[in-house]
Amino acid sequence: MSGTSLSGPHALRRICAKLALGFLAFHLASCAYRAGYDLPERYSSYGVEIFANSSREPDLERPLHDALTRTLADHAGARILRPSLADAVIRGRILTSERRGGIRSPQNEWLESGKRLLVQAELVDSASGEVLSQTRTFVQVGFVFDHHGGEAGARDYALDNAAQRLVIELLQKLNAKEMERSVSQESAESAPITP
Repeated sequence: MSGTSLSGPHALRRICAKLALGFLAFHLASCAYRAGYDLPERYSSYGVEIFANSSREPDLERPLHDALTRTLADHAGARILRPSLADAVIRGRILTSERRGGIRSPQNEWLESGKRLLVQAELVDSASGEVLSQTRTFVQVGFVFDHHGGEAGARDYALDNAAQRLVIELLQKLNAKEMERSVSQESAESAPITP
């Protein structure tokens, strides 16, 4: 036996301390997980337009739209409406989607490759047309042919990853802008009035 007793005041303190530590770690992790997805209070609904596609790969618009909508709804907890009815709208363009060079076997068969995706987006105030924030993200995903979804799985992962990055960056930039606006308003209101 280890010599520690599971009864008595010291054991109860250790158990309580471990539970408190576990709760604190869980709480901090959940706060960190949601930290990037804070929605500004002045926008109660969001919409996502179908992005333009300047890449050589067709049919990426709908899966990216779905990924952006899922990210806003599931991760950020946003109320999603059609873009024409929403308070704020995300719109943008798929700039590049391409396969990167990979590894070939001695028989010159593809073994491994990757997807590259470059997307730009902006968050727009629907009422005024003001661009609230802009960002661009680059995602690179490797894949093995004939394994775990291969190229199609890598494409889906790249689109999901790009959507999450875009939403986080757009919201973080907007929140920083809102904070600056709030601080400047407070300082203007608290400034002494001189005759």
